[in-house]
Parts: sequence; structure tokens; C-alpha cells
Amino acid sequence: MCFSAYWWIDLVSVLPDYVALVLATAPGYELDRCAMADDDSDDDDVIETLRAFLRVFRVVRILKIARLNPDTTVLYRAIRLSTRALAVPFTFLLIGAFFFGAIIYYLEHIELEVLAGGNATEGGSPYNDLGEAIWCMIVTFTTVGYGDVSPEGHLGKMVCSLAIFAGVVLIAMPLAIVGNNFVIAWEERATMAFVLQVQRTCIDRNISLLGIQKLFEDADTHGSGYLDYLEFRVFCEELGLEYTPSEARRLFRLFDEGKTGGITFFEYCHTIFPDLDVEWLYDRGVVGVG
Repeated sequence: MCFSAYWWIDLVSVLPDYVALVLATAPGYELDRCAMADDDSDDDDVIETLRAFLRVFRVVRILKIARLNPDTTVLYRAIRLSTRALAVPFTFLLIGAFFFGAIIYYLEHIELEVLAGGNATEGGSPYNDLGEAIWCMIVTFTTVGYGDVSPEGHLGKMVCSLAIFAGVVLIAMPLAIVGNNFVIAWEERATMAFVLQVQRTCIDRNISLLGIQKLFEDADTHGSGYLDYLEFRVFCEELGLEYTPSEARRLFRLFDEGKTGGITFFEYCHTIFPDLDVEWLYDRGVVGVG
């Protein structure tokens, strides 16, 4: 339960109400408020500010709307598939922001203040500190371009031009990674719905490893040791999953790894429980394939 994203959304959205209730009903809270009002203290303002801040988290409840659309899992899966690959461009983005930020900060300081004899308030560097220069580079790399701060010296503009070209390359990689994985996740959404429904059935029925095999054998009404297309369609209907003929055939082909026209118990487990080494269990005699 604690690993569910929706559980955390519920917790974060409801918890501030209970915290505010505890603060309001705490012993001596009203007396303390009256005393602080007489003393014209700022502590009362701090408590009220804290309560107002906690109430902001109520807006998190809007994320629960995602439950109404089952296809939101596609985006979640696409992000999960992209996490490791995205670490590479994001790492170089931070490195480049610090690198170019430091260079542009000191170049602007040297050109506009040291050589030109300006100062920080009139004719000086537009960057008050190194952090502001790094912020400018992050905005440049991500092609946002707020324009709140920008280089004014010639050397600074040259460095910023290099940062713009580098940013185009860095941003192109994450977009391509997430886009490609979203296409993959969208094509696999029917498979994921089937897998989740089978896993949910196993959890609801408290089915063990042998029970998983029994579930497969019950679907194999012909007793052939594999599921043909018609048996697979009946199995989907028993799970409450409705597919069009084209979707069902495509899903059947995904399970049929050997392209033999039938789904064996091993192929069934490979897709439903990818982390289960069913061949090793079969070799040890834990499961048997009839």
C-alpha cells in the first residue's frame, strides 16, 4: 500500500487538515493566542502562516483525477523506462550550466567592471553573483529564455552563443528518449492491462506458484499444454478484459514468443511474471508442465 502513488497523494492532501485540527485543539492554544495578541507577538502570525501553508497541499487532490483515465499508466511507464537514459543528458546539463555559468560570470565581471571601470549598479555586470549566472545558463540550455538576466559584454555573448547550441543538442536527447519510450509504452498498453489483471487476480485469490500453474491449466480447456487463440480469448473474457479481434490477435502474438500458434506455460510466465525464473523452478521440480 505504501508503494502506491495514489496512497501518498491521499496522505499529503489529507494530512494538513489533521495537523491544523491538532493545532486548533491543542491544550492552551486559545489562551496562548490571547496572550500573544496582548503582547503583540509575531508567534501567532507564524502559526497562522504554517496553517495556511499546510492548506496549500490540498490542491494535491487534483492528481487523483488520473485514476479516471487508465491510460495514465502509459505515461508513468514511459517515464520509468526513460529514467536511466535521462540521467545522462541531465548530468551534462548541470555540468554545462556550472561550467558556462562560471566562465560567463567572470568574463562579464572582467569586461564590464574591471576593464570598463564600471560598478555593480551602473554599467557593471548583470550578474550579481555566480548563482545568477548559473541560473541564466540553465534557462539558456533548456531553451526557455526568460530574459530576466542576460549577458551584456561581447565575450559573455560569445559564451552564451555556445551555450545555446549546446542546449539545443542536450534538450533534443531527452525529448527523443521520452518520445520513443512513450510510443513503446502505448503499444504495450494492452499487454500491461492483461498482465495487471492477472496479477491482481492472483493477489486477490492469494494464489501461490502452484496456483498460477492451475490458473493456466484451467484456461487450457483442451488439455494440450498450451493456449490456442480461442482459449486465450476466453481467458481474457473471464478476466473481464474486452479486446477487439485485432487487439486480441496482436496481444496473442506478443505472448507467443516461439511463433508456434500457441502459448506455453513458460511463455505465459515470461510475460505475466518476468522476474520469475520458471525454467529453473521446473528443473528443480517445483512446478511441472503437463
